Amino acid sequence: MSETSVDSDNPPLRVFFGTRGNEMLPQVYADLLKTWADWQDLAAEAQGGTSVA
Repeated sequence: MSETSVDSDNPPLRVFFGTRGNEMLPQVYADLLKTWADWQDLAAEAQGGTSVA
């Protein structure tokens, strides 16, 4: 598997080995997306733009 992935034309940038990462990943990303959405207005203001809401 690893040799095939590394030698492929489009290898993965990140790989979780084992099962723990794949079990945790969906919730971790969901939490990140929620945090970014919750703070989107502040991020836009910090850039000098207007609120997106």
